[in-house]
Amino acid sequence: MSGAHGSSLPDAAPAPAPTVSVVMAVHNEERYLRSAVDSILVQDFRNFEFIIIDDASTDATPDMLRDFARRDDRIRILSNAENLSVPRSLNRGLDAARGRYIARMDGDDISLPHRLSEQVRFLDANPDFVLVGGGAEYIDADGKVTKRFVAGATPWEFDWISIFRPPLLHPSAMYRAALVRDNNERYDPACDRAEDFEFWHRLLRHGKGCELPGVYVRYRVHEANVSTTHSIKQRQIANCAGKKNARARFQDIPEPSIDALFNFLFNADERQSADLREAIELVGTLQSRYIREENLTPSQARDIRRRTAKLLIKKAMRQRASKKAGDLTGVLSLIAQYLPEYCAETIHIARRRYSNAA
Repeated sequence: MSGAHGSSLPDAAPAPAPTVSVVMAVHNEERYLRSAVDSILVQDFRNFEFIIIDDASTDATPDMLRDFARRDDRIRILSNAENLSVPRSLNRGLDAARGRYIARMDGDDISLPHRLSEQVRFLDANPDFVLVGGGAEYIDADGKVTKRFVAGATPWEFDWISIFRPPLLHPSAMYRAALVRDNNERYDPACDRAEDFEFWHRLLRHGKGCELPGVYVRYRVHEANVSTTHSIKQRQIANCAGKKNARARFQDIPEPSIDALFNFLFNADERQSADLREAIELVGTLQSRYIREENLTPSQARDIRRRTAKLLIKKAMRQRASKKAGDLTGVLSLIAQYLPEYCAETIHIARRRYSNAA
């Protein structure tokens, strides 16, 4: 607007950048979308932007998102003209984010009200940490709690386990935006359906990660989940992502050995006994190397062994449940042969899981 002498009023100062950019990619999520979005809008931490990438939804999702954006100006909608996949959509969100931290969210999950505030508080107080997650309540399609996972992995456990599987639930993750921008870190489209698994391990090359104790999200498991509808494909992609992680961390290990290990971890019911023996032997070798190279204390080394035992037993129990699987006792015998230092603990875990599965 001009004054009497044609002068203009100064432009308004740009709005300050939010502390957190919540990034969520959605595709046909109308059934659960309202509860997911509402769970972010009612956070007790208020200084955030909510970037939602609509990946060419064909249901009522776009209308719902426009309605949300009209009612809350913290919501920014990015719409894909065609379906691009989750990793490419998330990369659009990363490019648009203005916050100091990135918080991941999914369109069918729920964040508890304290999630953002406690994760921001932790990252503010611990500049050497680049990634943080937390525990979850698993819920079904109707929102009923089916099980509870209370997190609390230490940084060395978190780093070790990130080689072999995702170290946290992706909708519980928060990480530093500057790390992503400065190092041009992006989700790998080749790892679609397991993009978080590969991405987390890459971020941990720049600093520490951990799970905060307690529950921060409600993680929905239902018939339309990627992990449900694309379980075989997801295992194949996770297999490739895990091999990529291991090769980056242990560059001198022969590829056939790494292949045998991850074929066991993600396709145990199809492995022959020779592959199983090689896989378990390699776990022992990598575990010993990791403990030595990271200069872990005896107590920290025990934590790593316990985590490894749980990982192997979970896979062994999947073998037992498979029609093609070998005998669980044979699996345990191999574990005992190559990893005797925690054989007793491994058997204890196996007996408890066997009892619960019976």
